[in-house]
Amino acid sequence: MKLKNKKGLTLIETMIVCSMLAVLSGAFTFVCFICLKSWSYQKQRLDLRESAIWAFEDLSRDLRQARLITLAQSSRVTFVVSTYEAIDYNLVLNAGIWQLIRTYTLSTTPASISTAAVSKNVSTFTLQFYDSNGVLIPAPVPAAQLVNIRLVMITLSNRSTLWTNTETVTFRTQIRPRNL
Repeated sequence: MKLKNKKGLTLIETMIVCSMLAVLSGAFTFVCFICLKSWSYQKQRLDLRESAIWAFEDLSRDLRQARLITLAQSSRVTFVVSTYEAIDYNLVLNAGIWQLIRTYTLSTTPASISTAAVSKNVSTFTLQFYDSNGVLIPAPVPAAQLVNIRLVMITLSNRSTLWTNTETVTFRTQIRPRNL
């Protein structure tokens, strides 16, 4: 018996291989799309959380160093950290986005002022001030009572709409300024 040597693929074999490749490439593309969408969603969530954490840590660190609080309102605080340095945290609506703004003032000659948004998409920024007995001082704190502030309660929430979900990250803490 003589064996016939095949030298190629038949048309049906080629069509079967092409349709299998089309199905596999479609499935691979779908899986890649889902993975990229999930990655993008998780990155936006992480960015939202990091923005709130960094702002919260900056405010906490700065407020611990305060030597004198000069302005105490429910969403704004200004304080002196040294003879030449003052810091202000304020909630501001900028281009339709609520932002927590940090203004650093160095009162030398010439004066130096730097302003930066430490957190965007802020939904809540609340400050509560307490005296040494733990009694709440109503905001805005009158100038005569600023020297009585010994504890500051901070609430910071960032909110973002990630596709169809709205996510809110909230942080709360108590700060006792060391130098007061």
